[in-house]
Amino acid sequence: MCVLIAIFLFCLLSLSLLREIPSTGKLLERFSVLMSFVPTWSFFAPTPGMHDYHLLYRGISEEGAVQEWQQAHSIKEKRGLCSFVWHPNKKFLKALMDLVQELTRFSIAVNDKKQIYLSIPYLHILNYVTFLNHDESVKKVQFMILSSSRMYDYNVEFVSSTHLLTNRASRGR
Repeated sequence: MCVLIAIFLFCLLSLSLLREIPSTGKLLERFSVLMSFVPTWSFFAPTPGMHDYHLLYRGISEEGAVQEWQQAHSIKEKRGLCSFVWHPNKKFLKALMDLVQELTRFSIAVNDKKQIYLSIPYLHILNYVTFLNHDESVKKVQFMILSSSRMYDYNVEFVSSTHLLTNRASRGR
């Protein structure tokens, strides 16, 4: 039994390594059903991420008092030893960062603010920021996207418009 498992793992490793060679990778992709069970290893991205993105938000009261910017989601928690196998927050963070990057790219490509405000990344981020815990005095919300790198300071990539928080009772308050 151990020999069969070792042979299976060896074949799986061999196929995944062969997949990384461009000429054999194209040949192996003809067997798409079989290759769907073979892992793809992407140790080195063609263009590595050069920036970290930060999503910040602030609330605005009915009187116009503006709160300080707060980070919408921070990664301050200590991860356990098993986090390399099981880390459920990773999917949420990946989705949030994908939305932030897409909104940043879209806002540079499009000059029309109406198109930006109706884009899917903008609406998803606005929905997320709207449903965060806010004080009862907060009547409007605004978000901002910052980028940072090790070589540069923070850069403001995008600042949203202010949006009215409505129907708080239906949001679970």
